[in-house]
Amino acid sequence: MNSEALQKQSGGYPPDALSQQLFSISEQLNPALRGHTEASQRFAISHVHTPVSSLRTLYHYWQEHFPEAGRSYWSVRSWELLIWQPVLLAVIAVYGLAAIPPLRQMTQALDNGIVAGYALPAGCWFQGSQAQLIARAGGELRALISSLLVQLQQVATLRPGLANDLFSDQLISALARVPAISGQVTEADIRHQLPLWLDATELAPRGIQLDKQLQITRMSCCLHYRRHDGERCTNCPRPAKPSQV
Repeated sequence: MNSEALQKQSGGYPPDALSQQLFSISEQLNPALRGHTEASQRFAISHVHTPVSSLRTLYHYWQEHFPEAGRSYWSVRSWELLIWQPVLLAVIAVYGLAAIPPLRQMTQALDNGIVAGYALPAGCWFQGSQAQLIARAGGELRALISSLLVQLQQVATLRPGLANDLFSDQLISALARVPAISGQVTEADIRHQLPLWLDATELAPRGIQLDKQLQITRMSCCLHYRRHDGERCTNCPRPAKPSQV
């Protein structure tokens, strides 16, 4: 991760320049988060209409590779993959660019069960105060993610409450990382602005609790431990089973 990535803000650049800045920052933070201006056929996941065949391909990939993990894991894993990019892009836009792209117009690439890479068409970017940026980014994010959930539910069983908890955990995790990679935003800033994010994304109120590794206290379980090669995350919210003597 490049600590300079979130230190350069937009300064009123035109939309094309902002898009290129977003692409550059996102790829520095995570090479899999690669942006494009034009979407090829593999960028099938969208706010408006994702082919059921693509959603089924995503879900079945995890079903076929980890049958022992069960349908709850397949659903949770599919959901986390659908939302990780929009969440990070919303946070990058607010704190790295001070400008919000039309997030709900983004499309995402699907390849071998992995959602990675996105395309963002030319469009109007929103600029305003910090509170206005968060409100806009959160609104765009909520609209996109609500649509993705409805679409995923065509092929997977995922309760809205659990989907929101997973969404909340991803958002909090992304926000918690900002001070470490930004020279301009402090942990106190993030804690102060958290209610704005939760309100804009229509998520339940919560705080940020971090351990020494800067991992958040999660509300939801990713169920990774159900895989034959899995184990409980260090910040898993599920109580550990008592050891047997």
